[in-house]
Amino acid sequence: MVHRDKVDNLTDLGFSVEAIAKIKKHIDYNYDWGYVPMKYFKTSLSGEQIYYALRKKKVEEVYAKIFTSTTWMDQIREKAKIWGKTFEEACWVDAEYIVSMEEQKEDAD
Repeated sequence: MVHRDKVDNLTDLGFSVEAIAKIKKHIDYNYDWGYVPMKYFKTSLSGEQIYYALRKKKVEEVYAKIFTSTTWMDQIREKAKIWGKTFEEACWVDAEYIVSMEEQKEDAD
């Protein structure tokens, strides 16, 4: 299943631009959600690679959110000093940690 606005993002899952163009012709949408027929669901990535591609995207989203909060940025600056890391390195560590905690919560549910 894919949202109408996210079809082009299938490249993140290993679909080529050409394959996405073919898939678009065969998706039946219902309330902006469409089902991709299985015969078109061929990706060059393994399940593990897809997981890591999606996880990387989540980490990047959290990393970007850090910069929207001065409080969060200040906390990370303090952590960076304590850890002996640059501010940027500490931001990535924090983003990874947040995503790990979200995954653990999802696993527990």
